Amino acid sequence: MAPPGRQEQSIRVAVADVKEQPRRALKAFLSTFQDIEVIAEAATAHDAVTMAGESHPEVILMCDLLPAESSIEATLQIKQRWPEIVVLVMTLHEEFTHEAEAAGADAFLVKGTSSDELVSLIRKFAQKTGHRVR
Repeated sequence: MAPPGRQEQSIRVAVADVKEQPRRALKAFLSTFQDIEVIAEAATAHDAVTMAGESHPEVILMCDLLPAESSIEATLQIKQRWPEIVVLVMTLHEEFTHEAEAAGADAFLVKGTSSDELVSLIRKFAQKTGHRVR
């Protein structure tokens, strides 16, 4: 059963960002939508891979600035192990998108993208995973 105020079939989202404040802000923003639930967070690329395996979100919002292993390597590992998980890469650098695309990222968001576009992309890719968006 879904938590109060949540739809039974919420889109399961995870956030991977080196900085705690952007993670919290994304989680708070996304929690305002009844059809989206942030189920996990990660601060490193290694933790992002572990989180993907443990919580199995439908969508991961992956920051391009993760320490240790790069977010490119994390994206590659996630897509190899769990190809059904959608990885949306958030970046400040458009040139980064070529490497992320080669690693299997499903889409890219330049940081500062409108909140409407972010939610729209999450819903669009959740539908491609077989999730029914209402």
